[in-house]
This record gives sequence, structure tokens and C-alpha cells, in this order.
Amino acid sequence: MKIRAAHRRQRRLIGLTPLIDVVFILLFFFMLASSLQNWQGIRFQLAGTSSTMLEQRNTLRYVVHPGARIERDGERLELAAFAGFIESQPPDRLLVLVPAPETPLQDLVSVVDTAELAGLKRIIFGTRP
Repeated sequence: MKIRAAHRRQRRLIGLTPLIDVVFILLFFFMLASSLQNWQGIRFQLAGTSSTMLEQRNTLRYVVHPGARIERDGERLELAAFAGFIESQPPDRLLVLVPAPETPLQDLVSVVDTAELAGLKRIIFGTRP
């Protein structure tokens, strides 16, 4: 003898509309969470241990201070004056940038960008003697 249950369990179907809502919410979340920036690196070279490269006549050696102020032989330049001077130089000259202590990286990047826009191709970072 079989005993039948008084009420039968019905399967509930998951509606399609809530699934679509969840998919759009997840899509929206991941679009906001992902970074759409295009990160680019800066290629640079450090000065070698030999000082022969730095003793060339074609070498421009500048100290970069905080605020993107540039100094050469005790003379301080602002970034605009530096750009004007660099534009008058031949593009094959070597530019050695020496960061002063506490100089932010962004200031160094600004000076490198200015020198590259002015036409210099050979830029390296040096250290204080």
C-alpha cells in the first residue's frame, strides 16, 4: 500500500529576470573596479661606475631639486628656462640628472619629459660625487 503525501512539493523555477539583474550588477561592479588606465614606463639608464662617460665635453650635468628646480654650477633654473636652454643644444648631448635628497619622483619625471620634448635623446641618472 502506497501512502501519498497530502501536498506535493513543487519545484520553483528561477526566473530569468533576476538572473539578468544579477549579471548586470556584476558587470557594473567589475567595470567600476577595473582600472582603464594605460600604464607606461620610462626607460632610463643609470650612470656607470666609470667616470669617463661623465668627463666628456658633450655632457650636461644638472642637479634636480624638489619643485622641479634645476641647478648647474650653483645657478638655479626653473623648468621653462631649462627647456629653452635644452632646445638650443644638439640632440646628441648627454644629459646627466642627479636627484637631490628628498626630490619627488614626479619632479624627476617632469624634467625628463621636458628634456625629451626639447629633443634630447641621451638622458641618464647620476649620483652625487
